[in-house]
Amino acid sequence: MLSVQVPPVTELHARIEWFTARLVTTSVQSVTATLARDDGTPVRTLYDGPVADSLAVKWDGLTAAGSLPDDGRYVLHVAPHPALDDGPRPLQVTLDITQVPPDTLPWPAPPTSPTLLPERTSASPALGSLATGAVAAGAVVALPSLFGRSGEATGARFAVAAAVSIAGLVGFFAHQPRPIEANIRANAPARAEWQRRVDAVKTENAKRRGSARLLIRAGPVTVAERAP
Repeated sequence: MLSVQVPPVTELHARIEWFTARLVTTSVQSVTATLARDDGTPVRTLYDGPVADSLAVKWDGLTAAGSLPDDGRYVLHVAPHPALDDGPRPLQVTLDITQVPPDTLPWPAPPTSPTLLPERTSASPALGSLATGAVAAGAVVALPSLFGRSGEATGARFAVAAAVSIAGLVGFFAHQPRPIEANIRANAPARAEWQRRVDAVKTENAKRRGSARLLIRAGPVTVAERAP
């Protein structure tokens, strides 16, 4: 006689905890315990050998390739061998397996002002030069009384406006923001500390994902109609 005992619900951390199925026989019997997908695709052989009285077959939650199983329905199949017409019948248990998302740490916030000193000069002077040039050029075009109403005066007006606009552009590019090297050096320790905390969180989250939890719900033990 062969029987299989499994807990109705198991929650475990893959790799470090176990799902346990207990095999019980009334005499020494060689059995093979395998885990397969519901469609018969093999996942992993859990045990292949003799059982005397009882044996705890353990599974660490990983496939034969060492990865976590996808969510879905699986079958634990326990088959005696050699298979005899008057011997114990093969048994199976359906297992609904779900990955429980791990609790991961949030990323640390990057350092900002006032913790950090400004690392580039302000863009205000450049924008101010550009705005001043644009306003002045517009004013020149809009004041025809300074130059009269002749065609030459109109041309002169636009020439002056163009010159003023160019002066504004020159001022804009001359006052572009530039790196402040002293502040960059002063901020380096704070940035390095932030990067260290980011790396620590990354390592811890990878560890937590690597030991993800599995929720396993077992169905009733039934007589198997075929091997997986």
